[in-house]
Amino acid sequence: MSFPPRFLGKPHAYLLGDGPVRRNRLRFLYLAIPGVIVGLMLAAQAFVMAADPFSQYPWSPPRDVPEEAQSPDLAPYLLNLAGRGDYDTLVVGGSTSAAFRPRDMARLLPYARHPGNFAYYGSRPKDVALVLHKVADEMPRVRHVITALDYTYMLPASEARASFPFHIYGDRPGDHFLANDMTALRLSWGLATTGAIQPGHEGYAAHETLTERVRVRGHSPRGVAQMRRAVAEARDIVAAPARLTCQDFAPLRDTLAPFARKLSAQGRTLDIVVPPYHLSFYSSVATHPSLSKIRPSIADHLVLRRCAVEAMAGLPGVRIFAFDEPWLVQDAENYSDPGHVLQAAHYRYMLKAIGAGEHQLTPQNFDAYARDLRRRVLAFQY
Repeated sequence: MSFPPRFLGKPHAYLLGDGPVRRNRLRFLYLAIPGVIVGLMLAAQAFVMAADPFSQYPWSPPRDVPEEAQSPDLAPYLLNLAGRGDYDTLVVGGSTSAAFRPRDMARLLPYARHPGNFAYYGSRPKDVALVLHKVADEMPRVRHVITALDYTYMLPASEARASFPFHIYGDRPGDHFLANDMTALRLSWGLATTGAIQPGHEGYAAHETLTERVRVRGHSPRGVAQMRRAVAEARDIVAAPARLTCQDFAPLRDTLAPFARKLSAQGRTLDIVVPPYHLSFYSSVATHPSLSKIRPSIADHLVLRRCAVEAMAGLPGVRIFAFDEPWLVQDAENYSDPGHVLQAAHYRYMLKAIGAGEHQLTPQNFDAYARDLRRRVLAFQY
């Protein structure tokens, strides 16, 4: 087929002409169209660099991140802003901590004057290591950190969240150019037009909408039937003896434990929260594709927690909390899915306990805790 197609007829002849004129105009279009595209890309890059929504450049002023923008979708993009701000308390890590609201933290944690929550969906060891490194080395104003000891500490240290914006955290020349995506453009537009971070469709309200959608699907007759089947099929795996040891948890050994030691040495505090999973969670995660090579039993989960308790023992300012209360973890109505507590009141309950120093796991009480939780998981009938 010729270009432009002949069926364009008279409009084509009018626009491009005939003979040499046509060839010259085609040549111009071949050069102009890529030039316009490159020009638009450079203009967008200049716009993002000037607005600097991720605080990558020295000319970016300190900015507060509105609570609505502290969502699991935007959190990994906006952590730099927290480093430039005056936050004294931060939640970082995976989505099991995403529902700790800053307004509740300020009210229930006695040390929190300006708290923020930058936990995000689908955290994995490699990106969590980068986040913790940034908090420890680049955010000296943050005096108190809350993070989760979740099942992902069983994964290889090299595993990363596929969509994590590593380019925002990098210092290679091309990293800043890669940061020019649709999220960057939308946040830059919000800064240019309103002077503030505008979360748009990625705000905390979107997280609440997604949570409700997941809850409805999981509590439907089909969802309940699937979970009952998962619990029954995984019963032997869940009941198996522990096969893992402390040496198998590289993210704990090489990331969380050094992070805890560094914060303790700096006079800062670290609270590590064991997510209060629903009792059916241990069955669903035992057959999860990401853990297909491990197929962890409840005993393996408890080995991970024991190793963490032993690694943190004696570190000033470092505490581990667990909230596996029967009234909470045995009632599916308290959850959007087996891994995530649903009710805001339950997150406030945990914050209040953290503020009061209650529900701590220690070397002295760990054996009793482990025996009780293992017994209840193995006896659980969905």
